Amino acid sequence: MTVLFDPEKRNLLRSAPRLMQILRVLSRHKILGALRGKRHWPPPKEVRETFEELGLTFIKFGQVLAMRRDLLPDAYIDELELLHDQLPAMSMNMVRARIEFELGNSLNNLFSEFNETPLATATIAQVHKATLHDGRHVAVKVQRPGLERIISKDIAALEYLITLAEGIAPRLRALDLPVVLQELADSLNRETDFGREARSIVLFRAALANIPDLWIPDVVEECSSGVVLTMDYSDGERVDSYAILHPEAMPKAIDTLVKLMLQTIFEEGLFHADPHPGNVFVLPDGRLSLLDFGMTG
Repeated sequence: MTVLFDPEKRNLLRSAPRLMQILRVLSRHKILGALRGKRHWPPPKEVRETFEELGLTFIKFGQVLAMRRDLLPDAYIDELELLHDQLPAMSMNMVRARIEFELGNSLNNLFSEFNETPLATATIAQVHKATLHDGRHVAVKVQRPGLERIISKDIAALEYLITLAEGIAPRLRALDLPVVLQELADSLNRETDFGREARSIVLFRAALANIPDLWIPDVVEECSSGVVLTMDYSDGERVDSYAILHPEAMPKAIDTLVKLMLQTIFEEGLFHADPHPGNVFVLPDGRLSLLDFGMTG
C-alpha cells in the first residue's frame, strides 16, 4: 500500500468533508482553545478521546506523542499510552474473510486452532493466537481493511489544516510541519506493508542472533502476505507490567535492551523505531522478546 503525499494532486473538494469533521471533533473536545496557551489545555482524557474519535492517522500521532515526555506532562503521556492496544476489535467474520482471501485457503486448513479473542487490537491490525497443524503456537497479525483510503483522506485534510494554521500563526512555519506530515505518511506506508515487516524480522533475527538474552519470533512465510503476518507466539509479559512485579530483574533486562539497540544501530545499521512497552516483552525464562517490526529503518 502506498499513500501519496503530493500537494499538487490534492484538492479542497476531496478534503473538505473530512476536514470539517476534524474541526468539529477538535471544537467539541475543546482542543482548539489550547492555541491560547497551556492554561486552556483540555484534560488529558479529552485529548486521548479526540485522537480515538478521529481514528487511525491521529491515533498514530498520539502514540508518537506518548513517547515524548520531554514535550508533555506525565498526565497526558499516561493517558496517551492507552492508545497503544486498547482499540475496538474487528469482528471474527472480518478477520476470517481477510485471512482466507489473502492466503487463498480456509482458516481450518491453515490452522488447527484459532483463538477468536484477539491478543491485541492496535491501529493498523489486531493479533490472534493460533496453532499450526504441526503443533507450533503462532501469533497472526491481521491488517484492518480500507487503510489506504482512510490514511489518504487524513493526510489530505491535515495538509490543509497545516496550511491554515501557518497562515494564522506564521511562527508555526519554524516547526516544518509539512515535513513532519510527509514523515508521518512515509511511516504509515512502511507500517502497513507486512511484507516489508517480515523482511525486517529476518534482518533483525540475523543481526541479533549473538545476544543470548533476546528472542525474536520467526516468520511463518506460508501463512503470511502483504496484510497478514504469522509469527512464532511470544509467551511473555509486557516489560512495564513485568517491572512492577519483578523489579530485581530489570537491570538485566535493561542491559539487554541497551545492547541490542547499540548493536543494531552502530554495528548493523538497523533500528527499531517503535520500542514502546507494548512491543517489548519478558519471557518466563527472563529473556527479552522484541515485537512489532512495522516501524524499522
